[in-house]
Amino acid sequence: MKLLHRVWSDDRGEDVAEYALVLGLVAIAAVAAIGVVGGNLNTWWTNLGTFISGITPPASP
Repeated sequence: MKLLHRVWSDDRGEDVAEYALVLGLVAIAAVAAIGVVGGNLNTWWTNLGTFISGITPPASP
């Protein structure tokens, strides 16, 4: 019975579990942010490339 009580009241692993949970939530948030920003950034680069390819160089003298 003492062993069960000692195992049940041991809280040494709580910090590790909390850090793992926070790390998991941060990873999920990072993946979601990259998904949202990545699409917008791709569109921005595509528009910039189209704009630059439409610029005609000045005539040489």
